[in-house]
Amino acid sequence: MLRLIVAAALVAMALSAPTWTKQLSQLSETTKASCHCEGCIDPFWTSGTCELPSCGGLPDITAAQCQQKCVDNQAQGSDGQGGFERKDCKFALHDAKQPVNNRKQMVIGTSASTSKTETMHDLASYRCPTKVNKTNWVGVDHEGTAFPWANDDREFTVSVNGNDLTVSSSSAWSNMNLTFSCPHVSDYSQSQQTAGYCWLYAHLPASHETITANSNHDQYTCYSRGESTPAPTNSPTAAYVEVGSGHCVDSSNKRPPHCYTHDGSITDENTCKSACTAVSGCSAYEWGQTGGYCQLIWTTGISSLNSAQHSATTGSCSSSVLNNWKYNLNGDSGYSNGAIVQTYHNTGGKCYRKG
Repeated sequence: MLRLIVAAALVAMALSAPTWTKQLSQLSETTKASCHCEGCIDPFWTSGTCELPSCGGLPDITAAQCQQKCVDNQAQGSDGQGGFERKDCKFALHDAKQPVNNRKQMVIGTSASTSKTETMHDLASYRCPTKVNKTNWVGVDHEGTAFPWANDDREFTVSVNGNDLTVSSSSAWSNMNLTFSCPHVSDYSQSQQTAGYCWLYAHLPASHETITANSNHDQYTCYSRGESTPAPTNSPTAAYVEVGSGHCVDSSNKRPPHCYTHDGSITDENTCKSACTAVSGCSAYEWGQTGGYCQLIWTTGISSLNSAQHSATTGSCSSSVLNNWKYNLNGDSGYSNGAIVQTYHNTGGKCYRKG
């Protein structure tokens, strides 16, 4: 489960715009260290995935920068119609120790010979395995169905020369779409490094400063531009409509882009529903598909770190419910931002559209 990412720090900063200074003077600013936040869901802007035009490439942001982002009040969020608009920031949340998850999928594809070279961008910043086989190649599709070659016993040798990635084997692989992932040098699996992460909110969740040393909230700082509201008895919920059994699809039976997990990190429908509620871009969720899937459906605006697909990473679906998801960023071929209106295919699960 994702730890709450609680934001921005230090004392209130001086503001340059006169109109904004006057408006801010009417609010009560609060900064809390070792902050615990209840109901911190549905941020309109996040620092790490750059899915919004105003992200600006901030994979490692400090608490002070996170606060300033809220103070500047220029960050954009979804307008609910596929576009973006400026949102009034009321609360900033910063996590100083978010594990860096920065992997890139290398798509080699098929080959009619025993060796194939692909030119990749900035390959020197990644640490690819020297051997690739069924233990570390991508062997399943976005629904968890194994590819025909998933349990093939062949092995590939990988070599890097500048930005050229060469893969070789004892025989051709004309029927195998070879894909594997390489961690970035800063990836947590390589460096054990953590980085600062920032969430901005257009509402005021309740928060309080913990006093227990070395608590689970030590890494968090929060900043609010007004008094926080009392914490709700239960986490905020959204209304959902049961569309039917099977995958959520548009009027042409095309699946929209989505993120998914089936590794046991989400074990019940209520948590899956909460994950959809926690992110504004989620249009629907699917639960009950054979294999234990939770799938969050996006009709527009989905993204993942470095556009990674089908390997766990941060992205649009990241929230306090769960950070790392697998992504299908394109959906079915031919899908074009159609609304979810029906279901298709017997999966053992059901589709629930956000009302």
